[in-house]
Amino acid sequence: MSTNMEIAKRIVKIIISPDSVIGFVHGMLSVPQDLGYLALIRILVSCASQKELEWQVPLNTES
Repeated sequence: MSTNMEIAKRIVKIIISPDSVIGFVHGMLSVPQDLGYLALIRILVSCASQKELEWQVPLNTES
């Protein structure tokens, strides 16, 4: 059975490994891209809803 010290050493070894650092940096760099996609989707949905309102023909109840 692993002692607390062995478990802590394994966790530290994983955290400071080069693969973890590369993954962390890659994750940080992808955040602005994700926010950009989110903003683009918001703009496209807004434009689509405005165009939908423009195409709706009002009902003429006065005859």
